[in-house]
Amino acid sequence: MADLYDAIGTLASAAHANGDDIDENTYPSDENNSRHGLDVFADGHYVMFRAVPDEPRFTIECPYTFVSRLRSQYTAEELSERADVDFASLPGDQQEQIVNQTIQTDLQLAEEHETEFKTAIHDELGPGSPDVIRLEYGEHDRWNGVLLRDRVFPHRADFGHPEYRDAIDQIRHTKMTVAGLLTSTIPPLNDAEDHTAPSATQTKEDARPIGFQ
Repeated sequence: MADLYDAIGTLASAAHANGDDIDENTYPSDENNSRHGLDVFADGHYVMFRAVPDEPRFTIECPYTFVSRLRSQYTAEELSERADVDFASLPGDQQEQIVNQTIQTDLQLAEEHETEFKTAIHDELGPGSPDVIRLEYGEHDRWNGVLLRDRVFPHRADFGHPEYRDAIDQIRHTKMTVAGLLTSTIPPLNDAEDHTAPSATQTKEDARPIGFQ
């Protein structure tokens, strides 16, 4: 256990050296979490480090979720038109119901283009790139974006700021590449605004309760 905490300390020190903001340490006892680790905000991107049980390595993970994008881009006018209601005049609980129904519709539409995205990502990412894992949402396990996952080794004596920076840069660059492919292939994400760098709070809040496979 001492080695584990030393490794987390090494990650925290490297994060500080990189100018990243540490959000919190995580523990297996936390809600929606099963492993020790560290959460950071790296240049506006929510990044999760998690210890791999019984192995001297951590995963580094960065989510790109549809639900947070969709919520941020919906307007009252669009929701009124799509639901055939005066959205602004509805009470809060009914507004939330309309938003959730619209999200389900858009996630279902996104799934119709999932194969197209998988083909594009296979052609774009080369060997050694982070893994791209499907994220799911709701009782019907709708496609809700991807989790990018790579590996780091803070237990090693030679691990420091340069190795941390390289890992962050790799997963951040991959996320931006994936975001571009998603917005070009998934119709609900093809609005006029740029959602490739959403606020860290949106990404964090929407990622934590999501299951993946």
